[in-house]
Amino acid sequence: MASLREYVEEPAISKRNLAGTVFGFVRAFELAWKCLQDQVAGPGYAERGPKPVLSAAFQAGFIPVEGEETWSQMLADRNLASRIYNQNFANALAERIRQSHVKALEALVHRLAS
Repeated sequence: MASLREYVEEPAISKRNLAGTVFGFVRAFELAWKCLQDQVAGPGYAERGPKPVLSAAFQAGFIPVEGEETWSQMLADRNLASRIYNQNFANALAERIRQSHVKALEALVHRLAS
C-alpha cells in the first residue's frame, strides 16, 4: 500500500509513473482479495477467485455495503488492466485509483488490522 500511496500522491505525468500506479493497484488488489479469502474461508469453503471471495466478504461484513460498487469497479479495473493497455484507459484508471480505489484498499487494511 505504501508504494501505491506514493504513486498516487504525485500526478502521473510520465508513462513510467502511470504504469507504476496501475501495476501498484493490480498488486494491491490481488493481495487484498487473497487476504479476504483467508478471512472468509472456513471448513467446507471451496470458492476460488476474487468474485466469490468479494461476495463472501460483503456478506461477512469485511467490506461495508456502501463499498460494494467501488469493489465491483476495482475488480473490473483489475481484470481490464491485466489484459488491455492503452493510454486513455490507463489515465482513466489512474484517476479512479486516486479518487476511490486507494481509499477502499486502505479501509480494508485498517479493518483487517483491528
